Amino acid sequence: MLPLESENMEQLLKTLCVCLLMAFFGLSGLIFSQSPDKEIQYSTGQFIDGRDGKIYKTVKIGDQIWLAENFAYLPYVCPADANGCGIWVYGYDGTDVEMAKSIAEYQEYGSLYTWHQARVLCPEGWHLPSDEEWRILERNIGIKGLHCSQILESSRYPIALIATIIST
Repeated sequence: MLPLESENMEQLLKTLCVCLLMAFFGLSGLIFSQSPDKEIQYSTGQFIDGRDGKIYKTVKIGDQIWLAENFAYLPYVCPADANGCGIWVYGYDGTDVEMAKSIAEYQEYGSLYTWHQARVLCPEGWHLPSDEEWRILERNIGIKGLHCSQILESSRYPIALIATIIST
């Protein structure tokens, strides 16, 4: 099990909620709305991480641009039981980056990070979203008076831990 700092739990829940929403946009091609009368206006694009050339799908909702898939930058990887290392790949227990990148879990889910490493490793022009940026997203997708943690509690979908980042 990976270390998780308790003060980051709220941020984790928000990340998971947006991940579910982004997965819905990316996989279904449908428009999600809390209200049947309101369609969410969004556009899709891509971002190329110049450090490793990885191409990420993006989604623009309102004036915000979000990664629409899991962050997967992997300059190094730690064994699952390494404390304080900061980067892991689910299902991989070694230190060879190329080997870690070759497993299905990395290709599907990307990397797992501590809060600190996720902040440090964001590409130039990107950052982990603030609480206010989450609130803006919630308003833009029609969530009114319902927080992501409530959506997660009622969700029937599996949840994956990822890093969600937003364009600066």
